[in-house]
Amino acid sequence: MCTENGTHWSRKEAANSPLPLLRSLVVLPNETSVPAEEAQARAGTRLFAKEREFRGQADARTPPPQRPRAPLVLMPSARRTMSRADFARLEKTKSRRIPGSLFLLSASPLPSENAPRWACVVSKKIASRATVRNRIKRQCRESARTHVDDVSEPLALVFRAKKEAVRATFADVDRDIRSLIEKLHRVRYNALP
Repeated sequence: MCTENGTHWSRKEAANSPLPLLRSLVVLPNETSVPAEEAQARAGTRLFAKEREFRGQADARTPPPQRPRAPLVLMPSARRTMSRADFARLEKTKSRRIPGSLFLLSASPLPSENAPRWACVVSKKIASRATVRNRIKRQCRESARTHVDDVSEPLALVFRAKKEAVRATFADVDRDIRSLIEKLHRVRYNALP
């Protein structure tokens, strides 16, 4: 029952009433009351940048500052052996192979260069998943980057991963590459084919 000015109306009468005021007071069971004005966001809520632009609001809270990123360290371009032609040339020339526990190091002289160039190779035969191959290559590159600086002669160095490198930690990879570089120092560079 709805009341207005002391008069009692039933829902049906109020809904069918010509008076707009009575129709606005009645809420039928299958209808909900929706306010005409938009709900405002509370002061403590965080909105995405697109929502803020759309609503035209400036959020009181700013997002947390980003941490500084570590500088990206790439191999110097003079030391990279990236092209297929470089690998094809290395396959044709004789090279000294030095075995390690996780990697096989192939070293051959580079007469036209003045610094060593190197690469890390992981075949699908070693690890079928690309994520595993990439992890091994990243570990190999990082370790070789620190240890190849000790080599002063112009050599082409190719580190080929063995099956054991799949389960190795970075410490194991670093230890193996350091030992391969030390073995390379023991070999007379003039004795390289």
